[in-house]
Amino acid sequence: MKHALIATLIVALLCMAQAPTARAGEVPLDGAPLSALAGYIGNWEIDTEWSDGSRLWGRNEFTVGLAGQFINIDTYARDGDGDKYQRYFSVYSADAETGELTAYGFNFDGTVTIVDDIELSGDVANATLTTRWNAGDSGIRQTIQLISKDEYTWKVWSGSGDEWELIMDGTWKRVD
Repeated sequence: MKHALIATLIVALLCMAQAPTARAGEVPLDGAPLSALAGYIGNWEIDTEWSDGSRLWGRNEFTVGLAGQFINIDTYARDGDGDKYQRYFSVYSADAETGELTAYGFNFDGTVTIVDDIELSGDVANATLTTRWNAGDSGIRQTIQLISKDEYTWKVWSGSGDEWELIMDGTWKRVD
């Protein structure tokens, strides 16, 4: 048992060591549809307000995982003027046979969200990613869209049926 665990850790470390590094404009991802998201690879920040007026500061760090097979997103936030903390860790993957995307969201409170209602359009220069999932009694619909190599828009709606309210309309800016 102990040898199997050590072997697994060694294989994981070797895979991470061979994962490509990415800089803005490079396409380090293998095949469609993940390659369309290459324009997001890097670090982004937002400083804005939710529709209710509460302040939001956030940082998204998009990286490529396991030799281009995944996109990882570390999301940091501040509550009001509080300290920065990691709020989410997300992993996007594409099914090898169908190309359909799935996102796995690990939340700061220990909950996990699996999102398989995902639409991706455009290419590396203008990719738009739309995700939909349920959060309690309402649904969440989120769209991000590259508008330049250094900015992307982020819109979030909450609701159900024909009743949807826009709760976020902000722009993330590349920081490095």
